[in-house]
Amino acid sequence: MSIANNLETLRYFKSKLVFLAEIAHKTNRPELALSYCQQALELCQELGITLVKDCEELLGQIQGNLGDSDNNLK
Repeated sequence: MSIANNLETLRYFKSKLVFLAEIAHKTNRPELALSYCQQALELCQELGITLVKDCEELLGQIQGNLGDSDNNLK
């Protein structure tokens, strides 16, 4: 398998992780969303590919919701 194929495979996995993070976020599963989003962000950063900003924005939303959930429990 060539390096180009490996990069395409990693980009594919990154897009699926972002998709899963968005679904988990929308279905009120913030811990799972956070995990997927962090994994996607790491891939973006390591590969130097686009969507880092999108991942960071989603991560901020998820973390904000986690903070809201923690405050509601008090």
